[in-house]
Amino acid sequence: MGRLAEDLRGCRGAFTMDYDGLPLEVLQPGSGGAELHVIGAEMAAVVREAQQAAQELGLGPLKSLSLRTGGPTLIFQDCGQDYLLVAVVDRASSAVAARRVLAEAARGERASP
Repeated sequence: MGRLAEDLRGCRGAFTMDYDGLPLEVLQPGSGGAELHVIGAEMAAVVREAQQAAQELGLGPLKSLSLRTGGPTLIFQDCGQDYLLVAVVDRASSAVAARRVLAEAARGERASP
């Protein structure tokens, strides 16, 4: 988890959670801002709805979901086994680069800086 946060420019924190929003591991360097486990719990319903909609529309399983807010961008990446890897990155950070790093981490590959 620490390596992931290092590889993500502008990362405010990262965590793994299940689809019910229960955090498994949380890395939140520094202080300030919302607690990551609270974000996970509150956003779990949104992720489940997106997952269900994708299935009902015949789009296949949800792989990744990005939420750009007035503050940070939240990126949810499916890791299999009913877990999500989540990163919270600054608005100025590249969401595309962050999604790539998360996808590599979810596949168990070493993310390159």
